[in-house]
Amino acid sequence: MGFFKNIAARAAAWAGIPVIVERGGLVNTMGDDPDIDGDFAMKISTVWACVRLLSQTISTLPIHVKERDGDRRRVRYDHPVSQLLGKPSPKMNGVSLRSVLMASALLRGNAYAFITERDSKQYPTRLDFVLPQNVSLWEGDDDVYYSILGSSVRIPSRDVVHIKGLSTNGLLGISPIRQHARLLDLSGNSLDFARSFYKNGCRTTGVFKTADKLSDVAYNRLYSQLRDNYFGTKNVGKPLLLEGGLDYSAVTIPPEDAQFIATRLQSVDEIAAIYGVPPHMVGNQSHSTYSNNEQQNLELYNLTLRPWIVAFEAELNDKLFLEREKSSLYVDIDAKGLLRADTAARTNFYREMYYIGAMNANEIRACEDLDGYEGGDVFYRQTNLEPVNNDNYGE
Repeated sequence: MGFFKNIAARAAAWAGIPVIVERGGLVNTMGDDPDIDGDFAMKISTVWACVRLLSQTISTLPIHVKERDGDRRRVRYDHPVSQLLGKPSPKMNGVSLRSVLMASALLRGNAYAFITERDSKQYPTRLDFVLPQNVSLWEGDDDVYYSILGSSVRIPSRDVVHIKGLSTNGLLGISPIRQHARLLDLSGNSLDFARSFYKNGCRTTGVFKTADKLSDVAYNRLYSQLRDNYFGTKNVGKPLLLEGGLDYSAVTIPPEDAQFIATRLQSVDEIAAIYGVPPHMVGNQSHSTYSNNEQQNLELYNLTLRPWIVAFEAELNDKLFLEREKSSLYVDIDAKGLLRADTAARTNFYREMYYIGAMNANEIRACEDLDGYEGGDVFYRQTNLEPVNNDNYGE
């Protein structure tokens, strides 16, 4: 409780926000199964893979504060917001904060970072992450306010970076975990079944046949021998020794025909669809080819990552800059970093941009974190093409 009180007090102190005794507010209560939460969901491998992929991708993209100066754009490394994005608090660096914000939004639909310190010019100098289950939102006539568990202080929206997932009211994101609780519960049950299935050697119960009735002693001795020497995956394939006229008929289920495998693959596809992640990136390669994987990779950026990037940029632009700066300064999350692992694609992109005069050599070198050189600011374009002369066409 003390941690939350300290954050609320720190955030409210500089603004002089009064303490309000009244409690209540809007909370994210989508879904009706309290047993299905983020901790449960992260035990499902597909959810883990989706959250890991998206949060790590977003958090490791280059992020800069840029200034518009006519037609030119320049990076402002010296701006206070740039320093804040690099080190938002003593507890986290910028990558860690963006990663936990993204993971929180993916699991619970909302992510919060409270502005808890400002300098004398009112620039934010500290951001503290707070778990969404510890935050309540209040809707006023002209603003929304936030309360932290253990504190009655209402903090205005300008002091809270709030990343929302899919929302139906514009104020709170919907928790995908609560919304799809039954699907995730089914996936968890299939995982338990799979564990039990393989633990018992991927075989159903066999049938022992004999013309005579086994005594209790003989039955217990047979069961003990089977349990100790033949059950479990480590004993699969051992020859079975029988005595006293016993005959054994096994009913086996080949792994490719086991029903739970189809259920597991279906769960992978459905969970991947919830997060907009191509299934081949989180474990289902059954329908993958080289060509459609490449297309799905592009769709991951265009349909999944880009909306999140825009949401992050819009919220940071709105909350971190002073009002007089918002027309010229902005946060840019550089998605070109997604091409860093593909040298050929990156090289072709730079070449085309250079040939049409869209980028100069120094801009290309800056994208690769290399120093510029004298004369590298000149723009070039190819001049070996001429317009068609209609008078001579066809001669």
